[in-house]
Amino acid sequence: MMLVYVLSLRLAAVVWLLCLVWAAFLLARRLLAILRSHPAGKVGALAGPGVVLILGTAPLWVPGAYLDLKCQRARNSTFNKVEAAGEGLYWRSRPTDPNYGFGGFYLQRGNAIHNSFASAAVRAMAEGRLGYLVMPFTVDADQKLFVAPVSSPHTCLSGEVRNAWGHLPPHLCIAWERAPNFPARYEVTGLLNERFASDEVSIRDRTLAVDIARVSYVANTHASETLLVLFGARSYQPVSCTSDLTDGSTLASLPLLTFTVPDDPLARGTSLSTYLALPWRIKPF
Repeated sequence: MMLVYVLSLRLAAVVWLLCLVWAAFLLARRLLAILRSHPAGKVGALAGPGVVLILGTAPLWVPGAYLDLKCQRARNSTFNKVEAAGEGLYWRSRPTDPNYGFGGFYLQRGNAIHNSFASAAVRAMAEGRLGYLVMPFTVDADQKLFVAPVSSPHTCLSGEVRNAWGHLPPHLCIAWERAPNFPARYEVTGLLNERFASDEVSIRDRTLAVDIARVSYVANTHASETLLVLFGARSYQPVSCTSDLTDGSTLASLPLLTFTVPDDPLARGTSLSTYLALPWRIKPF
């Protein structure tokens, strides 16, 4: 079975190459004919083989060119530190489903980028970078999360999010209440729900209608080779892609990088990895 599969791939590669050679030969022959006789009406005869040649060679250069554009965009990420201690951040952390209740997040599910972003968002709230988070609750209501003393009248979340995965002291918890009027000034844009994560995320100021931060990364910086590699025809590899662009940690930590606090270590150039390894600087409550 494997032998048949391999032979089929080689046969497909041969057919592909022959089609490209035929289209190139036909295009060259018709072009010469036009140059010799100068009949303007025959220019359309170039369309057929020209289209075949372009479409046939597209797999060799289109993926690489697309990666080039993605890598160039990833290198142009924007950060604007803003003070938002009294403001909220809306994050559609999962698709809204009327059969769900709590719209929060748990680190034992979801992908790595989503989980890291969740941790960064809660840390930003606990450190006073953000006043609160707003997340989907049901199809017609949102849920406001904030840090509060356990002794307060607010309802604390249950499970591992209650104490921010062990980072909050015993007298504090992540509390919640209904938020039907979408009170958050800032909003996370980009696919970053419970089971999916896009390679680009922005934070938008809804009052000013501008993006204050945008980060993107490129998960794969190498274009795949085609069957034509059997004949030495290699795919175009993007020249602007480097291995550092595959790191999604900056994207996942966007709330910490965007919102600031007094005497903020991150604002002074402290490396992100060093800061993430430090204990949370819990704001007094």
